[in-house]
Amino acid sequence: MEKEKTTTPPNIPKLLKALIVAVVAYVLSFILNKLVGTRLLTPLIVYPATSALAVAVAAKLYCGIVEKKKTHSIITFIIAFFLPGLVMQYAHPYRLGFNPPEVIIQNWRYISMILWVALATLIPANFAVRRTYDKPKVKSKAEIANENKLNKWRPFYEECAKFKITSASDLTAADKHQRAELIAKKFNLPSENVEDLFQPEHEGWKLYTETIAAEAEAEMEEKRSKEREADDWNKKYAAMHGTEKRIAMLQATVDGYKAINASYQRLINGTHLEKESDGAIAAGVASGIGGVVPALMSLQNTAEHNAQVRSNNSVGVQMIKYYTECQMQNTGYRMFWEKELERAKTKLAGDQSSEEVFKHLTIETDKIKVTDTGTIEITARFKGDPEYTIFDNMPAIVDGAVTAQVYDGETLVGEAVIVLPTYGTGLYKLTSWDDKTLGGYRESQVRLKREPGSLDTGMRSYVEAKGYCLFSGEKDKKYTVKYAPNNLYAIEI
Repeated sequence: MEKEKTTTPPNIPKLLKALIVAVVAYVLSFILNKLVGTRLLTPLIVYPATSALAVAVAAKLYCGIVEKKKTHSIITFIIAFFLPGLVMQYAHPYRLGFNPPEVIIQNWRYISMILWVALATLIPANFAVRRTYDKPKVKSKAEIANENKLNKWRPFYEECAKFKITSASDLTAADKHQRAELIAKKFNLPSENVEDLFQPEHEGWKLYTETIAAEAEAEMEEKRSKEREADDWNKKYAAMHGTEKRIAMLQATVDGYKAINASYQRLINGTHLEKESDGAIAAGVASGIGGVVPALMSLQNTAEHNAQVRSNNSVGVQMIKYYTECQMQNTGYRMFWEKELERAKTKLAGDQSSEEVFKHLTIETDKIKVTDTGTIEITARFKGDPEYTIFDNMPAIVDGAVTAQVYDGETLVGEAVIVLPTYGTGLYKLTSWDDKTLGGYRESQVRLKREPGSLDTGMRSYVEAKGYCLFSGEKDKKYTVKYAPNNLYAIEI
C-alpha cells in the first residue's frame, strides 16, 4: 500500500493522564504486595503486573495507539514489564554499592516510587512516540481508488486547460471541440460527445475540480501561514526594548550560521567513500593457496579495483572539499556576527518616551500591496535624525517598532506592526573583506552611520522594513497608511 507521512505532536494532557495511571498502578502494586507479596512473587508478578497495566494504559492514553504483532512493541513491552519492578525490588543504593546521604536512605521509599512512576510511564511514552511521530498513514481503499481515478482524468483536463478549454461552453468553437476530441483520444478516453466530460455530474470532472479546489485552498493556507509567521516575527521583536532587540536579532543570525554549518556537516558525513583494497594481503593469501601466478593476478586485480575506487571516489572527494569550504566560509560569518553580538551587549539606550523618539524619525511609504490572501503588505522607508543624541551628547540612532494604520478613505481597515532592522535606522556597509582569509572576514566590524558620507558610494540614505495587516484588504482598492509610535527608543550608535 502507498503510505504518506503524518506528524503527531506530543499531547501533554494525555501524558498527564498517563502519569496519573502510573501513580494508580503504583498504589495498586503496593496493595498487592501487602496482600500476596513475597520475595519471589513481588519482583516476578506483583510489580511486573502493575507495570504492564501502567505501560498499556499510558501508551494508549499518550499515543492513542497500542501496537500489536510488532517486534518493536514486544521488546518495548518486555522491557517495560520487568524494569520498573526490578528497580523497585533491587535498586537500593546499598545493593548497588553506593553510600548516599542519610536523607536519601530515609526517604528511599518515596524516591523509589518516583522512579517507578517515571519508568512505568516514560518507557512506553518513549517507544510509542517513536512509532507515532512520522507514523506512516496507510491510505484506505477508497482513497487509493479516488487517486487512481484522478490519475486517469487529470492529464486530460490539464492539457485541455493549456488550450483554454476549461468548460463545456468552450467547446462551441469548432477548433476547440476538435482539439478536445484529439486530447481524449491521446489519453485513451471516450472522444464521442466530448462535452459530457465537462458536465458537473461527470465523475472525472467532479473529482478533478474538487481536487483542484482543495489544492488551491491548501496553497492559499500555506501563504497565510507564512504571512502569520512574518507578522508574529514583527510582534515578537516589537515587544523588545533597548539592547534586548539587537541582541536577540544578532543571536538569531549566529544560530542561523550554526544551523547551516550543521547541515554541511551532515552532507559531509553522508558522502560515501569506498576503501581501497590492500593488495599485499590479497596477494599473500593467493600465494599461499596457489603460488606465484595467482599472487600476481591478485595484485593486478587489486590495482584495477583500486583504480575504479579512486575514480568513483573522485566526485565524493570534490563534494567533501566543496562542503568543507562552505563550512569554513560560514564559520567566518558566524565568528564575525558573534563579535557584533558581544559589542551589542554594552550599548546604551536612552530614556526618552516612544512619542519623543518618534519625532526624530522620518517615515515614507514605499509600497502598499494586497496579496492573494488579502493581506495588506506595507513596505516603509525609515530615516533617523542625523543630529540625535542621548545623555551627554552621545550620538544615537532610532530603533524599535512603529504601528502602520491602514485606511480605506477615512475608514480604518486595520493595523500592522513594523519592526526596524537589527541596527534600527543605522546605516552600514561591511568593510575589511578579504576572500583569502577564513570565511572572508578579517578583524571587521559593523560601522554605523546616521547618514551617508561623501565617500559612501552605493549606500542608501534609509532603511526598509515591512509590516502585514493580515487578511483585511481587497485587490481592487487603494489604501493609505498613517504611522504611530509602537515601542521606539534611541540607542547608542
